[in-house]
Amino acid sequence: MRVALFNHHTPYVWLFSHIPETEWYVFPTVHAPSGWRSDQRPQPKNVFTAPDHRAPMPDVFLLMTPFDIESAKEAGVPMIYLALNHRAYEQTDSPDPPGRLVCVSEMKAQTWRKAGYAKEITVIPSGVPPQGQPWTGTSGMVLTVANTVTRTLFDLDAWLALTAGTPVALIGDGNEGVPGAVGPVSSWQELHRWYRESVLYLNITRWPYEDGYNLAMLEAMSFGCPTITLASPSAPRHVMQLGKTDQAHQSVAQLLAETPRDTLAKLGDLGRQCAREDFALDTFAQRWHQVLRETAG
Repeated sequence: MRVALFNHHTPYVWLFSHIPETEWYVFPTVHAPSGWRSDQRPQPKNVFTAPDHRAPMPDVFLLMTPFDIESAKEAGVPMIYLALNHRAYEQTDSPDPPGRLVCVSEMKAQTWRKAGYAKEITVIPSGVPPQGQPWTGTSGMVLTVANTVTRTLFDLDAWLALTAGTPVALIGDGNEGVPGAVGPVSSWQELHRWYRESVLYLNITRWPYEDGYNLAMLEAMSFGCPTITLASPSAPRHVMQLGKTDQAHQSVAQLLAETPRDTLAKLGDLGRQCAREDFALDTFAQRWHQVLRETAG
């Protein structure tokens, strides 16, 4: 099955490449000017860059933003709209997208329903592959992976307060001037190293604009990196939530000082189990395979 899309999110398209019996034709965007970000993920054999829209006629066109809709209509094939974000973040003045709507979480599906979307919504959570390499925590650094943390999706003030006095690394694009920002990684292998060697992963997605996790946090969990997040009703199980009365700490430095290493390791093991059971890549691929087949007809 041939699927076309504008590549706004290379890590997510990399997940799509694991769906059986699919070929992916990706068009360039400002997020991937050449069609693919090889610094973020290695390009799979079933993913093809298609500059200037030269590609075989797809069976399905997958949309990620309202800006994709008009160009996709020209193909005249069934469409799926993937809502990675809260409805209010998808341009509130834009009309409901054509075709089938898939949301990455129940929280985000609810925001579409509350905004008046009346058709059926399919919810397929993100998936992450299992990782065999063990967490070491040897760098002593606290890690956060996020692009442009000044956006409403993130709580930058909380991040600055929580990480005060702690060695931190903020990986991602668009974070220039933020303390601890180190820019994007040069390769997927380098990001693996950060996940393995960081003493802790801190997620700062802000409820109710975002879930209590994102793809980077799930990846950190898959490596067994101990993970904490800001308090959120949708935080995964086995993840410590900062801000809950029974787990409140004034800073990450205090948390690390008061938490033995074996306790951190157990937290990481539970997070790895959660990623493997609740966000399995195989389940993600199987569910998307079914949706694509149903849409293509």
